[in-house]
Amino acid sequence: MGTHAILKNFRSSLIPAHSISHRSFLYWITIMFNRVDEKRVKEVGPDRACAEWLLRNGAAVKWREDGSILSDYNALSSLEEPQKHIEAVDATDSSISYHGFPHFHGCNYINEVKLVNCTYVEDPAIPYLAILKNTLKHLEISNCLNISEKALFDLDKLTNLKKLELRDMPQVKNKSEVLEKLTKSLPDCNVIFT
Repeated sequence: MGTHAILKNFRSSLIPAHSISHRSFLYWITIMFNRVDEKRVKEVGPDRACAEWLLRNGAAVKWREDGSILSDYNALSSLEEPQKHIEAVDATDSSISYHGFPHFHGCNYINEVKLVNCTYVEDPAIPYLAILKNTLKHLEISNCLNISEKALFDLDKLTNLKKLELRDMPQVKNKSEVLEKLTKSLPDCNVIFT
């Protein structure tokens, strides 16, 4: 059983999603699994280090070079193989948190990100998505219980987005205001908020 599975099982048995703001012991463990190791980034490059972070926390990546999707940390290729670049991230049900979002620095080909059922993704994570503003075309944020409209307003910096899907955000009190602001600030983007 991988680290993510252990964390997920432990988290689901002890911590209801709505109590995440209490900063439990498990939350601090999650921070440790999300922290950026600059030495590792220099050693293996930004895409490999980012993939390691994502996979270690239960997310999946799609490689640009061959279109393959990888969701098993233990299946990461050896360091001798040619450098690969992340094209898409699916963080559904993962344990990623904003502490790890700086891993996106130097990842110059990510055009799609899905943040679905991400218990530890909170408001401070959203501004970090601007790191991907030159390449990100499709963003989905769904059932992330700790994101408010204040954070969603920061999505206006993602000017290359073509599709933005927002769903099931209980902290957002005024959907219509968010939708109106993002539609105005992202005129070339199909913004969906349900």
